[in-house]
Amino acid sequence: MTIDFKTCRTSKAGNIITPKARMSFPVLFTPQFPPNKTDGKKRYSVALLIPDGCDLTLLKQEAKRAAVEKWGEKTPSNLKSPFLDAGNYEYTGYVSGHTLIRATTTNKPGVVNAKGENVDDESEVYGGRWAVASLRAYAYDVSGNRGVAFGLQNVQLLDHDEPLGGRARAEDEFAPITGADGAKANNVDELF
Repeated sequence: MTIDFKTCRTSKAGNIITPKARMSFPVLFTPQFPPNKTDGKKRYSVALLIPDGCDLTLLKQEAKRAAVEKWGEKTPSNLKSPFLDAGNYEYTGYVSGHTLIRATTTNKPGVVNAKGENVDDESEVYGGRWAVASLRAYAYDVSGNRGVAFGLQNVQLLDHDEPLGGRARAEDEFAPITGADGAKANNVDELF
């Protein structure tokens, strides 16, 4: 079966599968509090950087369906969209014209590789890796903050790529040291 990775598709479960995207800030194994929060529910999350030119029609239809279901045909003003321009954010790999979608869940998402096998190795999941995700749209209205967002269901890891964020690999920073045994210094003078 040939898959068009530039177009959304519907999964057997009825979720929308994204086009191929680069993951940013993936939190798929251990839930965390949202940024700047230390209470409430911890969440799993991922930001997806979808390249310009991908067909997001199904995701947009699903977002509209969620808004109409909540508010009817006349949606509130200042409704927040889940489709963001990645160029409005100053992070490595965030390119103007690429669509940024943030997806979260309180339930642990399934993570599989390209063969459909479960992935338990956290080192396989990093910002910059290519993936597709299955999402479900929902509308929210919390303290006057209204919009549509996507709930993260599952992730399929695809191609490896350069990590986002510029973090160097340890093996690229350190040369092997002959005779190093990791012994600790006995006094302060040996440390400095």
